[in-house]
Amino acid sequence: MSTDPTTEATGEDARFSTTQKLKTASSILSIAAITLAKRDLGTKDKSQVRGPSLLWRFATSHPAGALGYLVWGGRKPSA
Repeated sequence: MSTDPTTEATGEDARFSTTQKLKTASSILSIAAITLAKRDLGTKDKSQVRGPSLLWRFATSHPAGALGYLVWGGRKPSA
């Protein structure tokens, strides 16, 4: 049975390196942010969104835009 000396030296399992775990976690968080932002944008009226809705629809296609929308783009519903 052959083993990889680089993973043996670091003590990491070759199947799940730290880099792979970080990439997977980052991908999951990105997808979650985009899904949340798009769902929120789809349920809000235009008056409840700061700025043009069409611009936010394009921006939320990227994780940074989705986070931006979640932080600054959506207004809280008036009570």
